[in-house]
Amino acid sequence: MFLLVALVVVGSFAVPDPEPIVLDISVSDITIEPIKEVITAPKPAPITKPKPVPVVVSKPPVIEIPTSTPIVEVPAVVKPLTPSLPPLTQNDLENIMYAVVRIRCGGTYGSGAVIRVEDKRYALTAAHVVVDRIAAKKETCDIIFPRKDDFGVFKEAYYRPGKILAPEQTQSQYKNNAHDIAVLEILPIEEDARVFPDGQPFVNYAFCPANTLQDDTLLIGYPINAGTTATPGGVISKFPGVVAQYSDIDGVEARAEAQFSGGFAYYPILKNTKDTTSYHPITISVSTNNFSGASGGLVFNISKQCVLGINTATGSVNNVIYGISMNPAFQPIVDFLETAMSL
Repeated sequence: MFLLVALVVVGSFAVPDPEPIVLDISVSDITIEPIKEVITAPKPAPITKPKPVPVVVSKPPVIEIPTSTPIVEVPAVVKPLTPSLPPLTQNDLENIMYAVVRIRCGGTYGSGAVIRVEDKRYALTAAHVVVDRIAAKKETCDIIFPRKDDFGVFKEAYYRPGKILAPEQTQSQYKNNAHDIAVLEILPIEEDARVFPDGQPFVNYAFCPANTLQDDTLLIGYPINAGTTATPGGVISKFPGVVAQYSDIDGVEARAEAQFSGGFAYYPILKNTKDTTSYHPITISVSTNNFSGASGGLVFNISKQCVLGINTATGSVNNVIYGISMNPAFQPIVDFLETAMSL
């Protein structure tokens, strides 16, 4: 790939030809390799208001991949960038990172990606990041934009209020359809004119087309293992991957989960597919890494330079890590987002 040194180059990223598997490991059990591309500064950057120590970091749930349909076989050599697209520059990548936010909903932390619709900014995230807030009848979460410090590290810095849109529908879509996606409107404040003279940052790329198999990706979010002792998870990190397959949802499984106040998390029962002629709700990627704290993080397609999805779940089998993301271009999700943003 023709990426600058700021990216972890996937190159000839070799994806094993895995046997049919069932993911059976939680993110908290995964040993995460040290992050080479993110360096924690000796002292934390100043922020606009004090931050409490995180209470709960929203963990991407573990999704079972059915054995009836095998994982898509991915060639050892990843196909190159689309010829018509120039490679991402360092400036392009940084502009994307400025629009990846940390989301704090009460004591629960996750990640999010900011998009623009007309003159407003919205943050897409995973529904399981906000459902406890909805259950508590609270309407807002903190949206925390990053700043780049003197060491070149992107850290959480600028707090903005975010209003959870269509909370009842978000909860219903999550519980009944396993559509693990939510949208918050970012409310402007007076300080924006000074901090963001060109407006709040947003991911200035379209949603991806249907065919993204074997495309190179970057997962960008806030890992719990990067940051200061007082503010773990306050630093952006990114990991490369390759799109391996898609999945439709063949039902919903409710599992007891102590981390949620309602006592349950809702998991999609996957029906794997190789179909590239239409959109599917879920994309599964083989990744070099994944991390707790990245629920709701941006999954960006480097090959086609588009928004592939919102990170929702993960798992590891035989040292191969699979990242699962919701596809915001899947029509029922598009309908939900448009309805929520029109209210």
